[in-house]
Amino acid sequence: MAKYKAPAGATGINVGGQQFNVGSDGFIDVPDEGNYGALLTPHGFIPVQTSAQAPSSTDEH
Repeated sequence: MAKYKAPAGATGINVGGQQFNVGSDGFIDVPDEGNYGALLTPHGFIPVQTSAQAPSSTDEH
């Protein structure tokens, strides 16, 4: 799942017929598949890199 920080005052957003409600922590989770970033960022949602998405130190070349 991808995580996005919601803009102040937002309670949710409907994207492609799917409703994503903002949690009490101020974030929404959306499926990894799909181009949600292109649809969310114009509305002020900011992508957040989670520890599961962060590159590990063993990935260095």
